[in-house]
Amino acid sequence: MYIITIDTGTTNTRVCLWHNERAVEIAKRSIGVRNTGIDGHNGQLRAAIHEAIQELMQRRTICADEIQLVLASGMITSNLGLAEVAHQTVPVNTNILAQNIYSATFADICDQPIHFLPGVKNQLPLNKNNLEAMDFMRGEEVEVIALMAANQISGPAIMVLPGSHTKFVAINQHGNISACCTTLAGELNAVITENTVLSSSLEKRFTDQLDDSQLLAGAASTKQVGFTRSLFSIRIMEQSGHLTHSQLASFLLGAIAQSDIEAMLASQALAYQAGTPVIIYGESIAGKVFHDVLQATQPAIETYSVLPSVDSNLAGEGAILVAKSAGLL
Repeated sequence: MYIITIDTGTTNTRVCLWHNERAVEIAKRSIGVRNTGIDGHNGQLRAAIHEAIQELMQRRTICADEIQLVLASGMITSNLGLAEVAHQTVPVNTNILAQNIYSATFADICDQPIHFLPGVKNQLPLNKNNLEAMDFMRGEEVEVIALMAANQISGPAIMVLPGSHTKFVAINQHGNISACCTTLAGELNAVITENTVLSSSLEKRFTDQLDDSQLLAGAASTKQVGFTRSLFSIRIMEQSGHLTHSQLASFLLGAIAQSDIEAMLASQALAYQAGTPVIIYGESIAGKVFHDVLQATQPAIETYSVLPSVDSNLAGEGAILVAKSAGLL
């Protein structure tokens, strides 16, 4: 029998087919909840998921009766997705997520009911006194569950998931998700590179080669004079004509990373304590930048990276672990 997992974000959806708990096929669509926000309805999302499921079944030459379970996580459980599911309040573990799965049937998508896994939010109510400590996530919680299981992480720890939005996820001494904190690091890098006065200096492109000296110079500049002043330094350096594109881009990445590090250490929700290791997931440039800047500027913090396996699908792996806890498997 087969399992299907659906992982929907803001701009993309990944549908994965599993056999014997191993990912065997994946179909991607450039459709996410952003499309629902623009259109005012989720028609594109529904059609994209249906098409992706049909594609997977055709590739594997299987019929609907062979699909044992359909699981969904991420922004698909928001008000812009398929079914809005309330966030669970920290502390949260696999069992709590399992107890709050919401199931619904969408005949235009697939024959089986879809089981939606809830997201997670911090504990404090929203008001002007604790706005900084408020945060939430949809999708990263199952990724963290998968990471913890695969790497024998029991906590306490801070997990870092770089991306368009960098997610910091705190794990307490009991192995529960105890808080999260989000920054717009990836989006900020994209906007600055492609749509500001610095776009000419940065040639409207990212770099895959890091200059360690300029990386740390960018971090030091943010620490000394703040992030926005550091940004204009890129323009000044470009006009001086002495730095390459990779050096200027590395300066920007270092400045952003320093801002993220300050957010992580200052977060009331994460409540970082000395001696807590910081675990960075992935092999992206953003992950390497954060690792290198944190190691250089905060040498007392135990910092290491966890790399994905060749066929890793964290969202699906975590969803399956939750489904097991719920007795669905």
